[in-house]
Amino acid sequence: MVASSKAAWGENPCKNTTARGILRHTIDASTTSDRGTATGPIIENPLHGERVRFLKTVPETDGELLQYESWLAPQGSVGVPHVHPVQESRFLVLAGRASFMVDGHSLELGPGETLTVGPRTPHYLWNAGDSEAHLIIEFRPGLLKQEYFETAFGLARDGRLNLKGIRNVLQYAVLTAAYRNESRPLDQPRWAHAALLFLAPLGRLLGYRAHYDRYCTRPAD
Repeated sequence: MVASSKAAWGENPCKNTTARGILRHTIDASTTSDRGTATGPIIENPLHGERVRFLKTVPETDGELLQYESWLAPQGSVGVPHVHPVQESRFLVLAGRASFMVDGHSLELGPGETLTVGPRTPHYLWNAGDSEAHLIIEFRPGLLKQEYFETAFGLARDGRLNLKGIRNVLQYAVLTAAYRNESRPLDQPRWAHAALLFLAPLGRLLGYRAHYDRYCTRPAD
């Protein structure tokens, strides 16, 4: 499912456009009334050229949403093509251009344009332009998406990830099990996903974690 969302970003629409059945919504980004304030440092994923700063966290919204700023370098991407099994994701472009592939449809958003992607909808985001893209992104419900980002970005900074994924299969298994409601790569066969879930208890037994205090701002449950 791909749709626009007026209420999520304020009440001042400029135009609506439809391409290939995908509804895009354009607003004056400077008037957005639902934008939170920064709650922590900017974290970086050097592998994909993305920086993130959280604006609204799960504790602040009673689990309803996670909202954050994303700065995406030229030719950078947000991971690999994937789905969110439970969460709806929303994107507002503040500056630059953002390219999307959503359920087989290709589109590009500019400043003030928004996009909503429903749960279980295949999608991918990258920056095909020559300048940095700046977005506000939301996930509803928030679940453990903040911890997912903090852990994945931290592992990337420490050289424990590469562009093909997690270097250690047991670490990958633990992350897959812990964050299976947050994200799943499209190129992962069902048998591989099941095998990772099977290996996760062994990974935890050997000391691999999905939540590391050195990366995460909230303590582990």
